[in-house]
Amino acid sequence: MAIELNIIDATGSGCSSGSCETDVAPAPLAPTTAKGRLAAQQLAAINPEGPIDWRFRRMLSLTPAYPGRWFGGVRPPVGISYVEEFVASRGVDTAGIDMNTTRRKKELFRKIEEFKPDVVGVTMMTYQYMSTYDLIDELKARYPHLKFVLGGPHVSALEAGVLDQCQSVDYAIAGEGEIPMLQLCQGAPPESIAGLHYRDGESVKSGPPRELVQDLDQFPYPRFKSYDLSKYTNEVEISTSRGCPHKCIFCSVPNIMGKQIRYRSAKSVGDEMEHFYKLGIRSFQFGDDNFLANRHRIKELMHEIESRNFEGAVLRCGQGIRADLINEQVLVAMKRAGFKQLGIGVESGSDRIMAIICKHLTVEQVDKAVGLACEQGFDVTLLFVYGTPGETLEDVQKSIDLAKKHPVMKAFFFNLVPFPGTALSDWVNENAALLGPFEHMFNREDEWKLRSQPFFETPEMPTADRHKALKMTVRASQDIQVATLKRKLKRFGVLGDVAAQAARFNTLERLFVRNRTFRRLLDRVMFN
Repeated sequence: MAIELNIIDATGSGCSSGSCETDVAPAPLAPTTAKGRLAAQQLAAINPEGPIDWRFRRMLSLTPAYPGRWFGGVRPPVGISYVEEFVASRGVDTAGIDMNTTRRKKELFRKIEEFKPDVVGVTMMTYQYMSTYDLIDELKARYPHLKFVLGGPHVSALEAGVLDQCQSVDYAIAGEGEIPMLQLCQGAPPESIAGLHYRDGESVKSGPPRELVQDLDQFPYPRFKSYDLSKYTNEVEISTSRGCPHKCIFCSVPNIMGKQIRYRSAKSVGDEMEHFYKLGIRSFQFGDDNFLANRHRIKELMHEIESRNFEGAVLRCGQGIRADLINEQVLVAMKRAGFKQLGIGVESGSDRIMAIICKHLTVEQVDKAVGLACEQGFDVTLLFVYGTPGETLEDVQKSIDLAKKHPVMKAFFFNLVPFPGTALSDWVNENAALLGPFEHMFNREDEWKLRSQPFFETPEMPTADRHKALKMTVRASQDIQVATLKRKLKRFGVLGDVAAQAARFNTLERLFVRNRTFRRLLDRVMFN
């Protein structure tokens, strides 16, 4: 089974440089431009003339828990909260529940019986998707009058297919959910709603193809009024843009948020941060998939954040910044704004593997960017994947060597997962490389098994070698974490060394990560 590089679009992002970086400010949504006209059409769609014949007036947002998940509720849910906040601003009564902070179904039942929704919006991932379907089936049997609307990454990948997978689901929204959900609540004909899939008797039908929202500032940022923020760590996630133009073979982001990057205004982002800062939040995680793509916009955003003077705040961008977008000017601006931690999406220490996954980076570029970020005093996290078609254990060792070259804070090595809708998934299916039925592989009961056990194999890396790669990368991650803690705890002498070694024990790590008090203490140690 030969690995053919041309099975994957090796031209990458469609940009001649591969990085899609630009110094040009995002163009305004002028009415005469194509994007401006689309924005106007989208605005008209949610502002119908005459009285509204409401289909739903009370919406409950539901974030399911996932069995065996390590982290519990670290931050309040962002995606579904954007939907909730938007429909609430247009007259829908809303409430929400995050099962990651409670785990007890009786609290969900109580919420439904007290709030009395007529529709439940549910977000879901492909990981352990059957547990979400089981929960919806149980709720449908208990409350048969309720309508269920699914959204999230799994829906964006399978689209109408989720209605075939779960008969209790009434509607599914692929992609961005704010406008379709509001139109559905307002009583618009389902066949007219872009991105909506729905039941018509025994048939499953779909509305027009989904469209990317052009004006992100029309959406109010989530206030998380439905959630008790004390049940989370003292951190919220900020999303300042949507979309990614790149074509990494394993990534599902372009399927979910589109290939066109769209930005919120700097003022909108600053207002959101100030809202939570006044509530006592001191940690902000920026969740953009292409945070540095527009240099002009980053300069403007950093100036806006710096001008707000969020004293004592810890700003992180851990999602995986592209190394070819990092330079000294950008790092200085981020540091002045208060950023302390950066995640860099490296993927591999092998140029050959970089080419296979269509990353359009070189190891030399990564090496330079990581070194520069460390020199500027950032706590750097490196993100790798292993198990790519064509990859060998020697390539994995190159990734480990690169991870250990600089004094980074952490390095994560992710077992490559063929998520539906990605080029990697297509390759795995075409080559019959999956190691078991799809339903079993994505519904294993423990998050550690989901994230560590191989999903597929290749001639260059059969299953036995994938287990070796897991041991190699776990050991490397622990070595780096121990070295980091030794540096950070040096002032505590021998006691600090002993505490640093605790990073080698997964049970302790899981316990500490779940514990909100410990996470806040760890932030003080790591970032002060």
